[in-house]
Amino acid sequence: MKRLGPAVAFLSALLSTAEANAPLANTLTAPPRCGTGERWSLEFQLLQLTGAYGTVEIEGGCTSGQKATITGSVETTELISYLWRVRDTLQAVMDVDARRTLSMRVWEYENGRRRYREETYHPDNVHMRLMVPGTDPEVTTTPAPRGALDPFTVLMLLRGQRLADGELHTFPIFSKGIMYEGKVKVAGRRTLEFLGQPHRTVLLLATFTRGGKPASVRAEIWLTDDDRRLPVQVQAITSYGHLTSVLTAVANAP
Repeated sequence: MKRLGPAVAFLSALLSTAEANAPLANTLTAPPRCGTGERWSLEFQLLQLTGAYGTVEIEGGCTSGQKATITGSVETTELISYLWRVRDTLQAVMDVDARRTLSMRVWEYENGRRRYREETYHPDNVHMRLMVPGTDPEVTTTPAPRGALDPFTVLMLLRGQRLADGELHTFPIFSKGIMYEGKVKVAGRRTLEFLGQPHRTVLLLATFTRGGKPASVRAEIWLTDDDRRLPVQVQAITSYGHLTSVLTAVANAP
């Protein structure tokens, strides 16, 4: 399996919450939460420098009977692009009523190299097709006996949960061609500044585990403690270092 680019890895780490490849139940049973036409603007920081800007846009919303299309994009800043140029897009389609992922597509453009990945989510497996110009497509099927979710769908489902202090959620998640078990715990409430104003937030602690062994990715996710459940800030420990995303603008939140 070819390793996908660091920008895709970061967005996956940003919007993924996970731990343990043991047979845990999917506890994300409440309906997902998102607004029709909702849009976020994000700033990504590495080593206290702004390294990239991104957006997340939601078509269809989380209304019953809808299929929500969630599109995220990231592009490195002009300064960083002199050393490492990235312009990536990820697009997930979520069945709102079934609370599951239908498909994920990823377009990568990194330092002049293009790659495309498409994933189709079935009840018991994920079919993935990776295409690099000039080479034959790489096709794999990964077993998912209890289904699987993509990182965007996980985030929308987390926004819809009650999220009481101490609440714990587990779920299967597919990221970068690998099945993980996800675990996220509600660690309490804290006040953070958001758009120049203090806001009360819910702190979620998230980890990955595969085959019973913890993966390198961990994350702390702050959602606004209101009906919008906006991801004000995410701090993630990844194989690329300590990365932080900050929400800088939002429109059409639920």
